[in-house]
Amino acid sequence: LRADVPVGAYLSGGLDSSAVVASMAAQGLAQGLKTFSVAIPEPTFDETPYAELVARHFATAAFSEGAACALEYFRR
Repeated sequence: LRADVPVGAYLSGGLDSSAVVASMAAQGLAQGLKTFSVAIPEPTFDETPYAELVARHFATAAFSEGAACALEYFRR
């Protein structure tokens, strides 16, 4: 990857985003890579623990932010 700005990756903890980060690591780009995740308050859908595992494994600078769950909106 070439960029004239810092590169980051969205890391959901799923297979696709984990593979993107793994590919970047294979190219030597994971050191200092910023990864971003969104924590879903509904435990059934939250993949944050998996995103944290991938971020730790590849030593990325991981950032996670909570989000309001759409299910709460529909339960009203």
